[in-house]
Amino acid sequence: MVPVSSRPSVLWLASALVAYASALVACAGPAEKAPVASEATDSASPLAPWSPLTAIASCSPTAANTCDLPTVAAGTWTAYRKDASFPDAIYNEYTDSPSDGGRVHVLATAAASGTLTTVTIDGIDIHTIDTPTAEEPPPLDWAHVWPIEVVAGQPIWVSFHSRSSRWDRAHTARLVVETNSGTAVDTDFTVAESPLQLTSVTTAQGGATRVLFLRNDGTAPLTLDRILLDGIDATDAACIATPTLEPGAVARVTVPLCTAASPGSLWSAIVTTTEGMAAVAGGRMIPESFPIEAWNNTTECPWPGGNDANAEAMSAMGIDTHYLHGGVCNDDACNCDEQTLIETIYGASDSLRTLVTRGVARDLPDTLSTTGIAAFSTGDESDGELFEEDPESPDFGAPKPAIGARESRILWERFPEVPTFNGGMTNGHIGTFAGMADI
Repeated sequence: MVPVSSRPSVLWLASALVAYASALVACAGPAEKAPVASEATDSASPLAPWSPLTAIASCSPTAANTCDLPTVAAGTWTAYRKDASFPDAIYNEYTDSPSDGGRVHVLATAAASGTLTTVTIDGIDIHTIDTPTAEEPPPLDWAHVWPIEVVAGQPIWVSFHSRSSRWDRAHTARLVVETNSGTAVDTDFTVAESPLQLTSVTTAQGGATRVLFLRNDGTAPLTLDRILLDGIDATDAACIATPTLEPGAVARVTVPLCTAASPGSLWSAIVTTTEGMAAVAGGRMIPESFPIEAWNNTTECPWPGGNDANAEAMSAMGIDTHYLHGGVCNDDACNCDEQTLIETIYGASDSLRTLVTRGVARDLPDTLSTTGIAAFSTGDESDGELFEEDPESPDFGAPKPAIGARESRILWERFPEVPTFNGGMTNGHIGTFAGMADI
């Protein structure tokens, strides 16, 4: 993985673009002028002078938020998305471009409450797919389910990736989710591609607003109809400024929530159209942040009190997030204690955070304060091979995406509020691995 670095000018540019885009779509009432950032020109600010913009679209939700809106009737919703990659003529590498299979999202309403015990897809226990196999491709590359503590009447999210060609047809599969108090889901589901795609789901205002981006990948216009979020019919609270999407067009939908979403909680989104299409997706809430990180070596110690010169140099470059990986705290390196470093240096800082590798995380206590952690790393450049090829590894012969998903699941259960991520390196394999971690 190539570390991301930036200068303050790049951060300013990102902020300016977000402000500009937000001003183009007014999500309440008639079109208005955007507010002036400053009445007086401040020559020290790259944003001044600020020119008011006129909204090009508007919306008028009838509900202020989702607090008093109706729940969604129990059911099962699915989505299927093919992987995408550059052809060899554009980017030629040793991997084969994906052709069969893709990624599946399933959202189902729980029929029972309890702690998850087993999840099977067509009889395959998703917690056993990280074992050595001679099948190529294996039935499932990786699979996830969330939340662990299931509540009757609330959504359950199941997602998986498979390179089997059977998913390219109108394939019907069976999903069974068991808890310690009974069966939460036992249903057949059919997957098929939809021209309406949810390309991004995030939050704004500290989790208080859900933001959805949709794209029409079809050849005919689509008109957005219902917005179903987290088991609630949120249509009346949704700002749908551009309800009709022409082929290739993108729409942005915002919804004020009843309560702010907490990091690690389940989000679910179902968007239907009057033409009978639907976009379906789910996942875990990720905190609103944009770390600018650098992969420091084991002896650089770029935090205050470690190596102050290195800390100042990274801060001057706009880097606010450092890696904590194996060897950093060794006696012959930075001679530190990982838990103390996380809790008292990064946890107490208003500007610095750390990315913690899974190897370091294994030795940390479950009671760890995670305030200073931006994310846990499940691996770096893990997608070079589809199976573990190291004969010395206990996972030798197992699908590497399933291994990564297992590492994510372990971290989710221990520290549900912290997202996981994996560094990629390939064009052909990245679609198979994407989704095994939060990021």
